[in-house]
Amino acid sequence: MTRKRLYLGISIALVLTLAVAGAFMLGNGEKAQEAVGRGAPGVSPSAIRPTGEASEPEAQPVGAEQKMVQLSPEEQRAIDVETEVVTYRPLQKELFTVGRIDVDERKLAFVPARVGGRLDKLFVNFTGTEVKKGEPLALIYSPDLVAAQREYQLAVENFERVRGSEIKEVVESARSLVEASETRLRLWGITDEQTAEMKTSSNPRFQMTISSRIGGTVIEKMVLEGKYVTEGENLYKIADLSTVWMLAEVYEYELPWVRLGQRVEITSLSSPGNASHGTISFIDPVVNPNSRTVKIRADIPNPERKLKPQMFVNAKLVASLGEKVLAVPKSAVLDTGLRQLVYVDKGNGLYEAREVTLGSEAAGYYPITKGLGAGERIVVAGNFLIDSQRELTGGTVGMAGMSDMEGMAQEKKEPTAAQQTGNLKIALSTSPKSPIVGKNTLKVKVTDQAGKPVTDAKVAFVNAMPAMPGMPGGMSLEEEAKHTGNGEYEALAQLVMAGPWKVVVTVSRPGQPPTSATFNLNVR
Repeated sequence: MTRKRLYLGISIALVLTLAVAGAFMLGNGEKAQEAVGRGAPGVSPSAIRPTGEASEPEAQPVGAEQKMVQLSPEEQRAIDVETEVVTYRPLQKELFTVGRIDVDERKLAFVPARVGGRLDKLFVNFTGTEVKKGEPLALIYSPDLVAAQREYQLAVENFERVRGSEIKEVVESARSLVEASETRLRLWGITDEQTAEMKTSSNPRFQMTISSRIGGTVIEKMVLEGKYVTEGENLYKIADLSTVWMLAEVYEYELPWVRLGQRVEITSLSSPGNASHGTISFIDPVVNPNSRTVKIRADIPNPERKLKPQMFVNAKLVASLGEKVLAVPKSAVLDTGLRQLVYVDKGNGLYEAREVTLGSEAAGYYPITKGLGAGERIVVAGNFLIDSQRELTGGTVGMAGMSDMEGMAQEKKEPTAAQQTGNLKIALSTSPKSPIVGKNTLKVKVTDQAGKPVTDAKVAFVNAMPAMPGMPGGMSLEEEAKHTGNGEYEALAQLVMAGPWKVVVTVSRPGQPPTSATFNLNVR
């Protein structure tokens, strides 16, 4: 409990110190603004501005000065600022989804029995068999077929007897009877060749061959050899798999980039590295209310039969947004929720926050519809830290420059080597001697009024960067320092950025109130 209260007291003291520094910064806001100029349109506060400051922009107009941030070369290197020139580029939107292969319903057919009878022979007796159009599938015996053939032969004989008659009505009647018999046989599936054979033969055919209507794969067999079937009963189901369907779904927000005739690329786990291509042939006009998706269908050529029905595939759709689109990298955009900002490099370490209007993200880039022009140089890395600095300082003052402000002047007057606090003398040193960005060793020497080393104390450090208190890593609470002997204590500190840092050292001894001393470091 004593340690928690100690740390809580240290944190409160640090917050109060930063609040005082912030008050000085706000008091000097007009001076910082005059360094840039007046008259440009203002911007609204960022979404990350603390709520305690929300009412201040309403009390005074916000000028264009608050759009600017000035950084020294050392600060730019410390936060790894990278810039890029805005240019026109070809832009494509890629959509990815998972699809399922299915049979093309337009190339699916049944093979029925056109007459009732008995199946004496099945030439195709298992599913998966590849057949050609017109290939024999089965032999069927049908009494009705035998009777129809006999009627046809009698009609032909009667026509031959009366065709020389002078009575035209008799000849036409005999001819009509032949034609009717031929039509009946044709409707039962008898081919013209078979009909011609019946005409010259005196004996009827007792079996009829049932042939495939299309070429493809037998995907279902409904009968067995010897079965009696009725007229119209299906015997086989055949699918032409030379072209298949790919069925998939896309989200409703992706619909602007999906259109009929669009090219689709699909890959499967069964054939890695070998992509198939097709085109979208159907887009469902109704959105699924549960998944908020829309079904699409693509026709995929399948000449080698590598794509099997019910197989899962990965599908990629590519939509071109144009060959010459003004676009910026995704990393260059800061989205506050209400607006989008891009930082423009004005040269000499000066960066301007520019509000932009964006299109939909594509291939890691945002199309620019308003706010930027070709040839301008923008920040693509380090912009978040620049934006944080702008919001904290409200003007063109850089991070290292904060130590020169009037509100920070008092801190510079504090000693940086040793301080006498109460009955203790606390001296601070660092390794390396000049602190750098990264790991540093903080060393504290504690002595009493007589100059004797204090070896029974507990020492804790709080490190803070006054100019950037809201940044991750800007303030860290370390564990207590380790006593290395002779009243000397050491702790490892991670200083994440160049500029002025404040170190609060708190010394606690048994039976005595904690004693604190504040030191300033200039990290390079």
